[in-house]
Amino acid sequence: MDELLKNLTEQRANVWEKGKEILDRMADDGDNAKAEDEEQWQRINSELTALDERIDQITKHLEAQKRTDEILGDLDVRPSGDPKVNPDSALIEWLRATQRSKTTGEPVPKTFELSLAGLYNEVDAKTGRRELRNMSTADQEIVPTDFASRLYEHMIENSAIRQTNVTVLTTQGGGPLELPKTIAHPGATLVTEGGTIPQSDGTITKATVSAYKYGDLILISNELLTDEGLPAGVLIGYLARRGGEAIGNAQGVHFVRGDGSGKPQGLLVGATHVGKTVGGTLSADDLIELQYSVIEPYARNGWWAMTRQTAGAIRRLKDGNGAYIWAAGFNGAPNTILDRPYVTDPNWFGPSTATSATQISFGDLSSAYVIRDVAGVRFERSDDFAFDTDETAIRILLRSDGQVLDTTGAVKHLVGATF
Repeated sequence: MDELLKNLTEQRANVWEKGKEILDRMADDGDNAKAEDEEQWQRINSELTALDERIDQITKHLEAQKRTDEILGDLDVRPSGDPKVNPDSALIEWLRATQRSKTTGEPVPKTFELSLAGLYNEVDAKTGRRELRNMSTADQEIVPTDFASRLYEHMIENSAIRQTNVTVLTTQGGGPLELPKTIAHPGATLVTEGGTIPQSDGTITKATVSAYKYGDLILISNELLTDEGLPAGVLIGYLARRGGEAIGNAQGVHFVRGDGSGKPQGLLVGATHVGKTVGGTLSADDLIELQYSVIEPYARNGWWAMTRQTAGAIRRLKDGNGAYIWAAGFNGAPNTILDRPYVTDPNWFGPSTATSATQISFGDLSSAYVIRDVAGVRFERSDDFAFDTDETAIRILLRSDGQVLDTTGAVKHLVGATF
């Protein structure tokens, strides 16, 4: 897998070099640029996007597998008491055991809960993204620890903000959590000997972070559960992907555009500083101005955020020295724009929206935004919910909230561009 990742990153770099040759030729030809060059660039742009997605998928899988191995070692987890049993099979065993209990009376777990507390508070130095770390289990049940890694991996894939350096807090309870919110920074001045020191408190208020419930209900036929030929990883992979995608999609919308009323406050709602208004075709200079509108302490940890369409258009752009501002990442490092990583998310706005809509954001999300998760993912089943259709119901729940904690310009936005 490591060799495959290396080969894919090298392939992406080679494709990008070919793309630059075509873009340079089109720039030299100007209005006389050939239609076939444009067609070839569009193919290369699509190929770069596909390689990005594949590389990102493999990187997440490797990280999740690494954390799973560490978790198994730390907890000395041995599904079914047999160290040779694949951890994936524990979930299937648990489902089947519950099904058999109706006729055999065998005791089965009354709940199946995976705690994600403390899983993702460390930021990887190379990728800038959060990594999983330890894990605990409820009631000492036999659990497939890989399930939590897979579910969280798919949840991240469908919530772009979770892919950045955003601050994530995990609490055991879901009561209101009060956090300091910065409206204006305090300042300091030069004071002469014996002079009066001026007061500068800045403006700090409180933000109350709640816990909103997100969930997914999955129905599985009992024929599928009792099929002894079912491969161990098939069902757990399906449940993890379905649950992770559902929760990630639902939260992802609110973390970007939520109005804060009965739902999280979105980044675009709580952080409203416009760093660049374009009013025309997007250029590299526009992005440079946006980047430099964010003060240095925030800019050095900055991330870009935009739609996938916008990121594709930015690949064409050069700075004043003729250098492309988009660069391919190597050895697991992310692709960058002006030397800073970026994420794509459909909840930002594309070029066809109103001139006041945020098309690109840049800044330090670790300072600007906080996500609060409560305890862990609840993973439960019911044999009675779909009794009339002979199906087993699986529900996956996670309580979360999000708030902007710095409104001073830690993140700024670009609006009004066409491309």
